[in-house]
Amino acid sequence: MFVVILMLKQIPLTFIHTTSKVTKPAALGLKKIKETVLRITSGVLIIKPVTGNLTKGTKQTISLLIRQYTIKGDNILWFENYEVVKGDTIDKPLVNFYYNDKGQLLSKKQSRKGIVFMNDTYNYYGSDMVRAEVKVAASEVASRYDYKYNPEHLPIKKQESFIRGDKEEVYRTTYYEYKNRKLIAKKFPDYSDPRLIVEINYAYDSLGRISTAKAKCDTLYRNVQFFYNNNKLVKVTAEGNTMTKFAEVLWIYTNNYIKSKASFVFTKELFYDNKGALIKVTDKLDGVQDNTVDYVLEYY
Repeated sequence: MFVVILMLKQIPLTFIHTTSKVTKPAALGLKKIKETVLRITSGVLIIKPVTGNLTKGTKQTISLLIRQYTIKGDNILWFENYEVVKGDTIDKPLVNFYYNDKGQLLSKKQSRKGIVFMNDTYNYYGSDMVRAEVKVAASEVASRYDYKYNPEHLPIKKQESFIRGDKEEVYRTTYYEYKNRKLIAKKFPDYSDPRLIVEINYAYDSLGRISTAKAKCDTLYRNVQFFYNNNKLVKVTAEGNTMTKFAEVLWIYTNNYIKSKASFVFTKELFYDNKGALIKVTDKLDGVQDNTVDYVLEYY
């Protein structure tokens, strides 16, 4: 068992749970792993560590998401999600994966109590995945993603469509540019106004690691920097003038959601154990602690 002390706005919290998380399970010969992610929102929380029940606090609640995987070789065959709120399992979908003899993913089916509610399919041309389709089982509408590649098998175009019966409606096309096999630019129509173009430019350090990502659309922008220590990403900073765009360059979850164009500075710090596994992530918005996620690991 592990005891994790969670610090949330200087309020100490104790949570006990046993779990594991590995980056390359096949290399370690594992057949099953568990990954637990603890999502915390601001406010006072009360947790009963003996029974593992999660109790509503004075302002907010806490939820626990557990994923259990079954793995064969390098492929995930299935996994289950358990979402627990206040000690009760409120959702438990099962996801099954199906592959061809080349190890390419052909389909992914999500089900609850034996009933499939989501079906994803994938098509290939040689080694390139050229089409992915996502369909809700009870709906006639599907989302389709078509890809084109350059001679180096890097995607240069992605077309996103809605499929209704035999009709296809293209709603967004993204273009990609590369240099030395590194993505350096991406362009696509803005989600809220397709007449505007979102442009994201990437730069890399001497070791080939991403160092900056800069996004802009009309007068809105977000500039992101990445910092490393011993080849581990340890900090990400972002500054910009909108919190409602540019999730593609850096997704920011904050309890202090800003809808205006006021400027902001966001900092994410990542912490690792002596085996190099991620154990903690902290977020700050304009210098104020905003979110903390602790990962509890057990090695088999």
